[in-house]
Amino acid sequence: MSNYTIARRYSSALFKAAEEKGILAAVESNFTQIAPYFKSHQDLVSILSNPVLTGEEKFVILKKVFPFFDTLTSDFFKLIIEKKREPQLAEIVAQFLELADKKNGILRATAVTTNPLTNDQKSELIKKLTDMTGKKIVLTTQLDSEIKGGLIVKIGDTVYNSSVSHRLEIIKKRLMN
Repeated sequence: MSNYTIARRYSSALFKAAEEKGILAAVESNFTQIAPYFKSHQDLVSILSNPVLTGEEKFVILKKVFPFFDTLTSDFFKLIIEKKREPQLAEIVAQFLELADKKNGILRATAVTTNPLTNDQKSELIKKLTDMTGKKIVLTTQLDSEIKGGLIVKIGDTVYNSSVSHRLEIIKKRLMN
């Protein structure tokens, strides 16, 4: 079974349980705080995947790193450790947050530019994307000098590329044919 499938099953089960108990917002808040750790602290992922540590030791580590867990989240992490699914934990958290975003009508978008966007430009872009999708947009920005100007917007699997480098590539292809 693929990591994606495993993560989808666990995240869906937790999502349903949190909804039934009326604590979806609390679990979502926990996972929102947890998610960045898996990207920036690879040592945490390594520790949780270490077969030398017992499940109890791993759980104690998690409780020390994340002391704010509610009971359902805490029990969920005990289950993850018991079932030896720690390597999929980052993906489970990410997929849970995707489910929460979907329920809340949120789309996450990334804007790639050569220069930082001003607050007015961000607001304008969010407004246009909201009008286009009919969803609430949460925008993150990235800088990339390789695009030479313009803008690349990524929403899920969809990419809107109006960068100068992309336009130059299109012109080059047309001239070569």
